This record gives sequence, C-alpha cells and structure tokens, in this order.
Amino acid sequence: MRKAFKFVLTGLLFGLVLYAAVYFMASRGDAFKYVDKKIRTSAVIESKLGHIKGVRLDPLGGYEEKSVGSDEWVTMRVEVTGAKAMMALDVKAKKTNGDWAIEQMISQGTPVVLD
Repeated sequence: MRKAFKFVLTGLLFGLVLYAAVYFMASRGDAFKYVDKKIRTSAVIESKLGHIKGVRLDPLGGYEEKSVGSDEWVTMRVEVTGAKAMMALDVKAKKTNGDWAIEQMISQGTPVVLD
C-alpha cells in the first residue's frame, strides 16, 4: 500500500511540474505575446474594462498549440483585468508566413471584435 501511495504521489508531482512548465513556456511564447499586445491596444476592450491592468493565461482554461509546416494554430483562454472589470476570453490565433492573426475571440459565448 505504501509503495502504491508513493507511486501515485510521484506521478502527481511529476504532472504538476510538467503542467507548470507548459504554462510558463506558453505564457512566454510569441502567440501569447501577440494576443496580449492586441488586447492591450484594443479600444473596444478598454471601453468595456477600463485601463488594462493585466492579461494572463488562465491556468485552468487550457492551451493548445498545433503546427503544420510553417503554419501554427493556438487556442487559449486569457483573463483580462481592467480598472473597471475583468473578462475571460477564449482566443484562437493563427500564424501564417510569420505573421499572427486572431481568428476568433469569444467572451461568455459572444464574439469579441477588437477594433
């Protein structure tokens, strides 16, 4: 019984460390940096939330990355904190020929257009 407990505990700790590493890498990646910049410079988002104080990946919201050739697709949930309110955004972005573009942004089932 003790061996099984140690095995499960080791597996949980390994999974937690792996998840933290993926979260750290994703939050430093160029896809997140692009999304962060687009949100911070959006007059639409600022009008809803006030001055943007922070944009971060939702630690439990998921992050998925897919590459085919030189194209990349990323799906992520970000939390945006403004002076007046907070908003969770589900974002799909695509990188083609080295340039990122937001394909879709949704908040609580409603599409969000940045500008």
